[in-house]
Amino acid sequence: MNEEQLADLVERLEESEEDNYTEIKTFIGIEFDENTVWGQLTILELKILIYLALQQHEEARELVENFLQYNDNTVERGLFYQAMNAVLEIVLNDDLNWMITCTTCAGCSVKK
Repeated sequence: MNEEQLADLVERLEESEEDNYTEIKTFIGIEFDENTVWGQLTILELKILIYLALQQHEEARELVENFLQYNDNTVERGLFYQAMNAVLEIVLNDDLNWMITCTTCAGCSVKK
């Protein structure tokens, strides 16, 4: 999908007012193996992935925070979204982003 199609899809998902925790398989009416990512994916997670693809980090982070606050999924999925939240915090925080860029550039020394 191109950016325009992704933007249209996420807009339609937002406008649908469907519960964010509805599983995609229920929403679209196709059964996936419960042990696969598609079998567990929720509308909320799909929105997060689309916002990331569109580089709309603020929107993605807001949804990740919702996921972490209200989700009772597996430990593995919880850890994945905790890591995603940390990365988004760095991306959105200019001071943290600068520090990481500075510590990884050649010839730069940062005192701890």
